[in-house]
Amino acid sequence: MPHGRTVEPGPDGQTVEPGPDGRPQAPFFNWRADTWLAFLVLPIVFVLHEPHPWQVRALGVCSILAFAAVYILTFAHDRTWHAIPEGATVAEELRLVRWPLAAMLVSTLVALPAVGWWWVSFVPYFCSYFLFLTRMRTGLLATALICAATLLVVGLVQPEQTYLWTAVGTCLSSGGIALARLSAESEERRADIARERAAAARERAAAQTRDEISRDIHDLLGHSLTVLTLKAEVARRLLDADPERVARELDEIIDLSRASLADVRSTVTRLRAPDLPSQVEATRTALGAAEVALTLIGSPEAVPEPQRPLLSWALREATTNVVRHARASRVEVEIARGLLRVSDDGVGLPPAAAGGAPTRAGNGLTGLRSRIEAEGGALTLTSPAPDAAPSHPGTILEVRLP
Repeated sequence: MPHGRTVEPGPDGQTVEPGPDGRPQAPFFNWRADTWLAFLVLPIVFVLHEPHPWQVRALGVCSILAFAAVYILTFAHDRTWHAIPEGATVAEELRLVRWPLAAMLVSTLVALPAVGWWWVSFVPYFCSYFLFLTRMRTGLLATALICAATLLVVGLVQPEQTYLWTAVGTCLSSGGIALARLSAESEERRADIARERAAAARERAAAQTRDEISRDIHDLLGHSLTVLTLKAEVARRLLDADPERVARELDEIIDLSRASLADVRSTVTRLRAPDLPSQVEATRTALGAAEVALTLIGSPEAVPEPQRPLLSWALREATTNVVRHARASRVEVEIARGLLRVSDDGVGLPPAAAGGAPTRAGNGLTGLRSRIEAEGGALTLTSPAPDAAPSHPGTILEVRLP
């Protein structure tokens, strides 16, 4: 008997033509429904072997074949209860299926003189018709009424034990069809839940990707624009006094602008991760433009490849914050396996942002902390720095990775 289904492309990969509702249309023959018509061979054999006039037998066989044809047409293109409009009443449901039902009923009545008590063979097909072409409640109620009517008619007209057990058997098979309908409904609900969960997971993944790209763009543009601004200010100050120095600064601005554009593109498209050695040189350039002395301890080559992108982001964010906010004269950067420590002698952080809880930090530090913690690491901000002078409390940013 037919089952609920979700339309999928065929195994041969061919495109399925859309149906009238715009959805992909299933093949004409619904083999899961049509295969069960093989059981109608039994009443046909019975009719052919009965001592009826040939006209009655011919009419009986033709009626059974007509019944099968209507059944095939009814379930063509895998039609199911999904064709019922949402909010339709029971009367509207029945109107949608009345003509095929009437044709099947007429075929059964015409075949009745030839098939005799084999008319009970048609019962499961009527039950299947209601179960898979109407909504669950309507189909179950119709099946119960059809089975009750079948048992009542057989009990009154043909009370012999053989006929009665045959009727019971057809009603039990109709009950099996009802279970198949319940299973199809349950399967469809599980599929809907799975689709909703998959859609929610895709949305969460998309939101996470958007957040990551937003942080990347912030880190890239925040750092690059800060350095570009500093170099432009230097060039502006030296415009009349040192034209050669201005030309060099403008050349560096052009190079940095091109590199920043490439970084933005690669970040958006996720083509490559930040490079730690390149970021060390970018930090040296940025601090030099801000007239901040840099002391480098360790080497980026000592950091394992998997840790370099995250430490590179951390160094970039620390450099941007030093240039923008610290008003420092000296910066010390220590790089080692699983470690980045950036300390300065600047004005320090507000009390609410120190102690490893940058509650007043901007998007850069907030996003950086999220990345580091997602990798099982830790970001600590210390201000004032130990042994710092009261006039220059300074800040220490430390990143540790497992």
